[in-house]
Amino acid sequence: MSDTLQVVLPPDASEQLRLQFVALLNSSVEEVKKASAGQLGDWLKGKTGVAAYLGISTATVTKMVNQGLPEHFIEAAPSLTFFSKSEVNSFILNDGVNN
Repeated sequence: MSDTLQVVLPPDASEQLRLQFVALLNSSVEEVKKASAGQLGDWLKGKTGVAAYLGISTATVTKMVNQGLPEHFIEAAPSLTFFSKSEVNSFILNDGVNN
């Protein structure tokens, strides 16, 4: 038994509901984008990715790199920098010393 429920709304209420749904969908997509910005699984893309991951500034990430936080590059895209989340975590847990 498969009864179909149908709701009939006046045209302006239907349009209002559609607009609210689109706004909610767009807001949700933006939240996901922000939450995952610069994150690639166990990898973070660039200093901005590390900064977003830790909730710090990119200037602080630069200081961490200067103190020994490893950066990773690939030959195919030498201008891109990647950071390992596990190395970032280890760096912090070991007070700036990478083991």
